[in-house]
Amino acid sequence: MTMEAMETPEQRIRTLAVELLREGKIDMFVGLRRGVLPLTGTPCFIPASRGGAQEDLEQAVGQLVWGGYSAPNLAAYLVSFYEPDLRLKQQPEKPVLGLQVRSCELRSVYTLVREKQVPRDKLVLVGVPCRGMVDLRRLREKLDLERVTDAVEEPGALKLKLPGGEVVRLDREEFIEDACRECRRPSVPEESVDFLVDGPSRKEAAGVYDAVRAFEDRPVEERWRIFLEETSKCIRCYACRQACPTCYCRDCFAEQTDLHWIGASAELSDIQLFHLVRIFHQAGRCSSCGACARACPVGVDLRTFTQKIVKDVDEFFGSLPGFSLEEVSPLNVFREDDGEEFMSEP
Repeated sequence: MTMEAMETPEQRIRTLAVELLREGKIDMFVGLRRGVLPLTGTPCFIPASRGGAQEDLEQAVGQLVWGGYSAPNLAAYLVSFYEPDLRLKQQPEKPVLGLQVRSCELRSVYTLVREKQVPRDKLVLVGVPCRGMVDLRRLREKLDLERVTDAVEEPGALKLKLPGGEVVRLDREEFIEDACRECRRPSVPEESVDFLVDGPSRKEAAGVYDAVRAFEDRPVEERWRIFLEETSKCIRCYACRQACPTCYCRDCFAEQTDLHWIGASAELSDIQLFHLVRIFHQAGRCSSCGACARACPVGVDLRTFTQKIVKDVDEFFGSLPGFSLEEVSPLNVFREDDGEEFMSEP
């Protein structure tokens, strides 16, 4: 058995990060480290400058983790590294980034590359297996997470430690996010990344549009009422926009003052228009990662509406964000035989 085969996915990610940084193949590695609270994660940026001495580099890389930690889609951080500095005539050399990506993140990366926001030759992609993200909102309904002092993920289980040495063991699958339960492409294709970390991934989901179809079966008036109820919770913090990797516009339509599309207030009509336009902007681009819903501090059910767009684009145009640079967004393609039923039969 080789050393690589003996490594756990987490160990393999760390090994690759050390090698890439030490050999000067990347300027920074972007991954995931444990958050302040148990079962949370936060982005981790490890620059090559941290790798002076071998022990310093290994200590920095030792923060990297792999697991079901509710973290943002890491692809959302890429555009800021590669957007031009409009103050400079001569643009500085852009960094080469190593990036730890699960399947949904990888699909977001390829969307950004196809839309010329990120150069593929400046990325070293490390594909990681995904067992699904833990839904902290669902977990909070079961117990008080403020009392959890430590959390360990085991095969099929979550082991939570409480004060006084008490240990609670839960069925992990019961607390997986809906976005992960409905993921139809949970595995990273080897040919789409530079390195592939072996490990267990979820099985491809069946019936991924069941919830959307149940929503579609309701009368139009009831669907609109549900949309109004959900958007009325919104506090206009833009967390959903910031967490989304394909909401990268330097000047968002919601904040433009020259050609003032919508008001910047918390008026319900402004909020509704913001969500409607943002959702339609995701047509053919949404990777169904769930980052927008995960980031919402008030629990707006954004996935029902984004998945409706995903389903329509899939069924009308046979298009889903994938792992190829040759794909073309349906918004950029016109065919004479394109269906038009969606215009008159919502």
